[in-house]
Amino acid sequence: MSLESALAALLGQPVGLAEAVGGGDIAQPRRAVMADGTNVFVKSAKGMPRGWARAEAMGLERLASAACGVRVPRVLGHSDVPPVLALEWVGFGRATPAYWRALGAGLAEMHRTSAVEYGFDENGFIGRTLQSNGWEESWAVFFRDHRIVPLHRYCQDAGLLSTNLSDNLHSICTRLEELLPDPSEGPSLLHGDLWSGNVEPDEQGQPVLFDPAVYFGSREADMAMTTLFGGFDPVFYQAYEEAWPLPGDWEERQGLLNLYHLLNHVLLFGGAYLARCEVVARRYA
Repeated sequence: MSLESALAALLGQPVGLAEAVGGGDIAQPRRAVMADGTNVFVKSAKGMPRGWARAEAMGLERLASAACGVRVPRVLGHSDVPPVLALEWVGFGRATPAYWRALGAGLAEMHRTSAVEYGFDENGFIGRTLQSNGWEESWAVFFRDHRIVPLHRYCQDAGLLSTNLSDNLHSICTRLEELLPDPSEGPSLLHGDLWSGNVEPDEQGQPVLFDPAVYFGSREADMAMTTLFGGFDPVFYQAYEEAWPLPGDWEERQGLLNLYHLLNHVLLFGGAYLARCEVVARRYA
């Protein structure tokens, strides 16, 4: 089935040729036009794991139900075969100080959406990588069993890890209950993949969240990932702190929380991230 045919079936009307647009490391982003003239944002990719589109749609809808002051694209449809996700089209604008303030305050408000335990109802994906969820009473146990342990195994099975790095990851896992105490506020609703490529201002300057890997965890995990590739504008962090201050020692855990994402980048993109993994793992082992 062609992409246009799949979209027509999802959206209930003919769809014009889907043209490629910029962005996207994993799935190819495109713009399609429905028969009524409405633009649609489309993500599709050959080789994506079954269930990817459904999982991302579920994550977007969960964020949309809680994202006060932050916009989340509306899900128009999704299918597993072929893997396609159709969203409302959002035009992007320019990042201003007002945008960064709104993002910081809005993310803090979103993080106030809580759950009884850490996890999510179903497994998801981060890029092409299966993201194990389930529910755990302890943040450290969740992060160990559903984040570090699976990525360690995937990378090890692919022959990507040195013996020293693998040993350090084992050591970290034995210490996680000491290194990652449960946050006093409990689990927070997380975007899960919050780097600068997954949030933009719309044409009115409102923050738009997309490409999530949603679960309930420590809000420090989202905030740590904002620092992984150079960090957000300082106005963002100031606005977040004004809305809901983080623990004074949270920066001590940034590297540990980002180790999950570094391991995933090793798995997806190769050994360029291996040296950073080794430095971080050595620090916490």
